[in-house]
Amino acid sequence: MPQKIDGPGDAMTPQNCTNIVQTLANAYATCFHVFLRTDFGDEAFGGLTGPGSMVIILLVWGSDTTGFMLYYFWLWIAFLLLQRMRQGLNRRLGRVAYSRYNGFPKVAKQLFRCKTETQARTIEPVICLLVGIPLMYYDFEVAGKFITGGAAALWVVETSIRWADNRKVQQLRDAQIQAQRLSAMAKGHEF
Repeated sequence: MPQKIDGPGDAMTPQNCTNIVQTLANAYATCFHVFLRTDFGDEAFGGLTGPGSMVIILLVWGSDTTGFMLYYFWLWIAFLLLQRMRQGLNRRLGRVAYSRYNGFPKVAKQLFRCKTETQARTIEPVICLLVGIPLMYYDFEVAGKFITGGAAALWVVETSIRWADNRKVQQLRDAQIQAQRLSAMAKGHEF
């Protein structure tokens, strides 16, 4: 009988753990993105993000005795469908966005009069806290904890996106510096 040889992707490496956490955080954050954001990219709800969000909401619904999460689930489905219709409309109108763009933070930008998209994205976890904490104290403990936990998921997603963008900018700067050096060498100049 042949022995099974583990491939490089089979081991639980730090990168695999990071990918799992990122996937779960994206799915959890999408439970709130559909309410807080607009103008998503075509693939924003692709992969495990959309279905993962639905599973998370259904799991929380199973432990909710108040019935609040049932309403949340159907409201989430309705907003998800509205966001998908808006994606189609944007496509037909020629409004192009990065395919995995996870939406413009419209609610935070309007409520808090933020000047930049980054500021609005930073405030979204605060919105979850402002909604979730009072719910915990008014007989909706499960829903309140779910929405309050969403603040952490939103923070993880935005922090990782910002970190990745900073790394890309650093790589672009490094490539520019290297191109200048190589160009000077090609012209016969010392760099």
